[in-house]
Amino acid sequence: MEFSLYVCTVRETSEWAILFSLYMALTFGVSVIGTNLLAHRYLHKKASTVVKIFNNDSDPAVRWLKVLEWSFVWEVRTLYLVPVGVPLFLTYQSLALIVVGVGAALLIFLDSVVSLLLTLIFLSPIIRSMRDANASHRGIGYIHMQRTKWLSLGGAVITVLSSSLLYIIVILYISSLDSPSVYVMKPWLNIYVFPINADSILNDLGMMILSGMARRIFLEIACSKKISTTHVNPAPRNQTLEQD
Repeated sequence: MEFSLYVCTVRETSEWAILFSLYMALTFGVSVIGTNLLAHRYLHKKASTVVKIFNNDSDPAVRWLKVLEWSFVWEVRTLYLVPVGVPLFLTYQSLALIVVGVGAALLIFLDSVVSLLLTLIFLSPIIRSMRDANASHRGIGYIHMQRTKWLSLGGAVITVLSSSLLYIIVILYISSLDSPSVYVMKPWLNIYVFPINADSILNDLGMMILSGMARRIFLEIACSKKISTTHVNPAPRNQTLEQD
């Protein structure tokens, strides 16, 4: 019982404090903020590749990519809030609420702006090509570009919204610890029960959609089901003997 991380702990001991601090640091530092940083790095590489393919140095996207690459420095610095906020949460929750509020506001801004800007930079050459295509020459390539556009937008929106909602729920949860509230009592709003896990799943789903991996997985599942339901009816034995 003493080594439980949170829910089943009856009394707060030194072992609990160590394990709980480690749990919080790994959850918010690696699972939440770390995955967002990796997602932004992937989006930046993806957008940079598309801009290089079109090879237009006068494109404003080139300048924006440099600005967004510099913004990664500030995103990495938000990781410093984790080792500061976790001890404060165990000792001075009122001060921890201020740190969490500032950190969450910064993360929501950086996450939303960086993700959406990188997605738009990636899509801008594709949208221009679709706009320049004549209606009579819109073939398979046009369909592929249109599908890429909607998958990229959908994946980015899922990733940004899931993380932003999690940050807001974390602020509301910490601000309501002194008195029973729905953010503590309800499992769907308690950050340790549902929101953090849901954010992790939605982030994975959003990145799978954005990268096109989800479409390949669905195609493989559909093809495997189609193959498994296809039956080959062999010719009857008598008919085979008559043909011989």
